[in-house]
Amino acid sequence: MGVAKSDGSWGSSRIALIFLVTMTALAALGLAACKTSGGGSKPTEVPVEVADTSSSLRVLSGDPRTILVIFGGAYMKPQAYTNLAREIVQASGGSVGVFVPHFLGDFSNPLQSDGAVNEAVKYLKERGIDQATNHVFLAGHSAGGIFASDAPLRFKLPGLILLASYLPRTPVIGKNLTDYERPVLTLGGELDGLTGINYMAREYAVMDKLATSNPVALVDKPVIVLRGVKHSQFADGMPADGDVIDGAIAYQEAQSLIAKSIVNFIATQSQDGAVATVTKTDAANLVKQAVSQTKEILKPFFASELELINLCPSTQREAFALEGEGWAKVDFDVKTYSTLLSQPAFIFDKSSASMVGDRIKLHIPMFVDYDRNITDVSRDRYLSPRSVACKMRSQEAFVAESGLKSVEPPINCALMNQKIIKASLALITDPNQLERLGDKFGDPSKWDLEQESNESENRVTFGPFVVLSSRKSTGQQFVASSFRFEVDGKNKNRWMIDTAELVTGKTAVIQQFAGANYCKLIAPQRVIEWATLFGLK
Repeated sequence: MGVAKSDGSWGSSRIALIFLVTMTALAALGLAACKTSGGGSKPTEVPVEVADTSSSLRVLSGDPRTILVIFGGAYMKPQAYTNLAREIVQASGGSVGVFVPHFLGDFSNPLQSDGAVNEAVKYLKERGIDQATNHVFLAGHSAGGIFASDAPLRFKLPGLILLASYLPRTPVIGKNLTDYERPVLTLGGELDGLTGINYMAREYAVMDKLATSNPVALVDKPVIVLRGVKHSQFADGMPADGDVIDGAIAYQEAQSLIAKSIVNFIATQSQDGAVATVTKTDAANLVKQAVSQTKEILKPFFASELELINLCPSTQREAFALEGEGWAKVDFDVKTYSTLLSQPAFIFDKSSASMVGDRIKLHIPMFVDYDRNITDVSRDRYLSPRSVACKMRSQEAFVAESGLKSVEPPINCALMNQKIIKASLALITDPNQLERLGDKFGDPSKWDLEQESNESENRVTFGPFVVLSSRKSTGQQFVASSFRFEVDGKNKNRWMIDTAELVTGKTAVIQQFAGANYCKLIAPQRVIEWATLFGLK
């Protein structure tokens, strides 16, 4: 198929560069190929015709006034979307038809994307529809969403629909909801193991911020997570590599929810009456309702982000118990570092305690370690940081410096991490999420806790977690040490956390290095990701 030209067509060098960067993004961000096949359909309420042309698979009822073009996921044949297309046609009462283009190698690419859009425009023009471009919506599933994100801007389409995908934020094709100039629906599944719910949480936070100053964003830039839906259910339902457990809902129910969400969004961005089954106003209300329900699903993600802000002070309090109202006399001064460029400053910044009048000022440097991903300049591979390094004070030093008293021995770094895990899990209140976690790992409130120590490390076992904290002898060793959080290679239901700590006495040759209590901690967000998504795989 030839490449149709548009007023905003790219140069060949730009296309090649975008293709290269996007391929890198797929590998780095986990948008793996979906390997699916088959998929049935239920009896239709309007007559639906399926035609497989040389350029696209077409699923239509009569002559619809709106066409949705779907870019499939990596290595997905158009036929994998036949059932979803039927559901969309049915949900719209036949008002919306679906084209799923044939791409070379069954992989969406910028060389053919314009031609796919122009095919839909031509179809509508041949049926006498004026300004046909205003009646074409573009959707992309998984990797297809990355390639679909640019065409709506060039063609000025009425909307983009991202299915188990999101706007990539790269130096070359970087976009985000804040400055994306067309309406866009970001539609995800709660149990999607490839484009995880953590990505949806990130996008939702952007949408929510937009909506504070412009409530229309709830309709024009909605982020919706569908309960119990997984990645493969956006296509024909066969398991996708990396997907999370069996979907909590049946394939046909999932596709019906997906189709209705798509049709409601199309109705909000079309003229009233363009969709036979729902009015523009009712569709907008349904979209807002779905956004509100999504907020409930994502609550633990946002709560855990707030916990990150106070992680070092909270852990310092947990490290040892002060007598009476001792902590009420302490003012925390936390200096946060989060970039590679700021790491040297973090290395030289030391914890300290000083008297300011009748108050105690406790200075704690904090390094938030994010994955460095050149293809996604927004954040990191996941919503959460890899780890958080806290330079706290030792109990011995702080008691001497503050004049306060402690009533219990200090806790080690392994136990600090256990307490973060326990507190983070308490942020999950959704019954469905708790039930899935309990089904696999048991009730967290009943997990056993065991501790042991030797000369080189502390070890804590808490439910499925084994936390190993190795003792370092210098600050350089501590900073250079890694933080590992992964499933045990031998026992898939056991998870290992390998971290590091450094504790120095209250006296030292160089006083600045005395009284240190350094520890690398798991971020609360990583615990939520594990409990609601990655731990369930």
